[in-house]
Amino acid sequence: MTASRLSRRRSGARRRAVSVLGALGLGLAAAMPADAIEATAAGAAAIRAEIEAYLGRAAPGAPAIVTVAPQGESYLVDVDGDALAAPLKSFGIDLRLGHLRSTQTHGADGSIRATYDAVGPFALAVADQTMQMRFEGIRSESVADPTRGTSTTTAEVATSTTTSVQQKPGEPQRVEVVKTDSGLSLRAEGRPAANGVGSDVVSNQTVAKLTETFHITGAAGAGVPEITITVGLDDVRTDVAIDGFRIEPLLALWRHLVAHHDHDDFTVGQGALKTRLQALLPLFERMRQTVAAKTLSIETPFGFGNAKALGASADVRGLARDGRFDWRMTVDGLEVHSIVVPGWIGRLIPTDLAIGAVVTGYDLATPLSVFLDSADFAAAKPVDDATAAQITALFLPGGKAEIDLSGIRLRSSLYAVEVDGRLAAGKGGVTGYVTVRATGLDAVERLVSDPKTGPQGQTVLQGLTIAQSFADRREGASVWRFDIDGASVAVNGRLLTPPTGGGATPATPGSGKPGTL
Repeated sequence: MTASRLSRRRSGARRRAVSVLGALGLGLAAAMPADAIEATAAGAAAIRAEIEAYLGRAAPGAPAIVTVAPQGESYLVDVDGDALAAPLKSFGIDLRLGHLRSTQTHGADGSIRATYDAVGPFALAVADQTMQMRFEGIRSESVADPTRGTSTTTAEVATSTTTSVQQKPGEPQRVEVVKTDSGLSLRAEGRPAANGVGSDVVSNQTVAKLTETFHITGAAGAGVPEITITVGLDDVRTDVAIDGFRIEPLLALWRHLVAHHDHDDFTVGQGALKTRLQALLPLFERMRQTVAAKTLSIETPFGFGNAKALGASADVRGLARDGRFDWRMTVDGLEVHSIVVPGWIGRLIPTDLAIGAVVTGYDLATPLSVFLDSADFAAAKPVDDATAAQITALFLPGGKAEIDLSGIRLRSSLYAVEVDGRLAAGKGGVTGYVTVRATGLDAVERLVSDPKTGPQGQTVLQGLTIAQSFADRREGASVWRFDIDGASVAVNGRLLTPPTGGGATPATPGSGKPGTL
């Protein structure tokens, strides 16, 4: 296939995707289409066919799921969400989407603009659970240039409210959760990937105020009082960056499943499905996400808590051979006040913390490829036991996953704790080491030695005394190094459990020599 023909094919695929995503209010869109062209009946039919390639067509004689009508320089697109979701009822899922309406304008330069200002309400009922979503003051615009593969979407929502209820038939207990997002703003951009494979996507979302309330009622007879818990967050920002997202193979799989979803398509015709699935790998090259929020507040019948700031991040590779997952979370300025917990215990709760880990050494691509090559979807058991064992072993090509625990810290008004370590986890168990360094424990000891702390304080003091008996004192800190070899654990060279052999070699405290992995 020539480069020009390949470019035209990709442009056509992008144009179809923009039409569908715009119709569903999910578009990624760049600038207003220049010189909008007159909408025509033929153009409306083409847009409808493109959307139906993803959503399917209504049964003969049934009302259309998709309607497209030309109006001046625009197309009015209407997707009957209820008709689209109707087949789910046979699985016990009642999904009500209403009508999803958007306006599309096509420019002479090939660009497409989609807007919508009304969505929902949505409703879902599954077994003993129901959910409703309502949106107020919504406005979204997506403009894309399929020939260049660039897109930008902006959306503003004054308020979105999600209400979910769970109550088993014949039982009085009822759990209701109401989540409200106020002042939501979203901007997303997509463009061809820097390495030429897939698309690079960046999105930024802010929420001025998030409130979630949990309300439990109807269980007083079982000894459970009525409980209301409210969690609030201010200025929540979520940033996501995806490199090399395989959106075109994903859309191709979507179209394939819409066109080929009979039993034979998954048995006799499974080769075509496997080809589509293989083309998805690794789904994306890398995904990074960060979430930051200010002023956490929690209110319960037993007390309240708050924090000045929260943060979380994840950095993960796609379904690749060299897997890597990095996760972090931070909390600053945490305070907890309770009517059932003594005040002195509150002083032991960390005010600032940072936790996380980096996991490497796993392979997702190879076992998935082997599964797709060897599986028979027509068989009751897609792969035999030997192949299943081979696939399981392929997830850890080196026999173990490496876990880096560096950067963990806890701090209160009394003490500070830092944790570092490297572990290897595999079929043979866990090996490696973890080092804990603590300062300020003298202040903790003085606090719990106070007779006012009662039996609880004495219990904490006893545990602290035992822990200190295993600690090394280094530069004013208590240090514990745990060397782990399966079921065998040594603390600063003192063996707690017998070794199992073939794993880590505990280090001698003060030798400066780490245990082996």
